[in-house]
Amino acid sequence: MKKIIVFLLLLITIINLYSLESKGNLIVIVKDLRNNDGVVLLAIYSSEEGFPGQSENAVQRQSVTIKNGVARAVFTDCAYRTYAVAVIHDENNNGKMDEGLFGIPVEGYGFSNDATGIMGPASFEDSSFNMSQQEKEITIKATY
Repeated sequence: MKKIIVFLLLLITIINLYSLESKGNLIVIVKDLRNNDGVVLLAIYSSEEGFPGQSENAVQRQSVTIKNGVARAVFTDCAYRTYAVAVIHDENNNGKMDEGLFGIPVEGYGFSNDATGIMGPASFEDSSFNMSQQEKEITIKATY
């Protein structure tokens, strides 16, 4: 009986260890920003729902400062899965992407994988990548 109880406790412990979701840190470097004005807004999405314009659907968001045309953000506790990142260079610090004639962005933006869209933003599929390590670093080039 004692052996059965020990075995069951060991089995429960092993199951609990495997059921824990692995997580890591995602480091996002945004480069080629045209100046150090304002901030860079970053949003990480785990599905195409709301990507990239509805930041309330993002799993994590950050606002970071710019130094020498580069912004760096660290997102912690990112579960191992597929993500896509969208960034905006919010030069006037108003918390949104400013647009000009015909909805064309007047502030910088970018997507993971440096993905681009045709007549609109990049798709989640083109921007997506797998987070499957303790620490992953990606670089996004700002587009103006």
